[in-house]
Amino acid sequence: MKANELRSVIISSREWRDKTYGNTYYAARVMLNFGMDNAEEFYMDFRYGYGNQAEYDAIREIAKQLNVNFDGFNTFKNIYNNFGYYIKVDTQITQNCKKKDLKKWF
Repeated sequence: MKANELRSVIISSREWRDKTYGNTYYAARVMLNFGMDNAEEFYMDFRYGYGNQAEYDAIREIAKQLNVNFDGFNTFKNIYNNFGYYIKVDTQITQNCKKKDLKKWF
């Protein structure tokens, strides 16, 4: 997929918190152009991070796949400035999952 073909991004993530050490981990599924002919999907496996880290890492991976400069949360704003259209981004985070829920997603 090329950067000028991207219209929507859906990031679905699950978070698990290690109660022993207090660390938070996540896994995410990212769908590009959901419902369109050129739809793509990829997974981000078990990773360390909390808050909106899943969204940040997903944007980094999308920028790498589309071969555009990664500028954090401004990446899609930069695509708008270059191509003249907005990209719809939807983020869904499920918290307090079990560790096995993150691993069985793959």
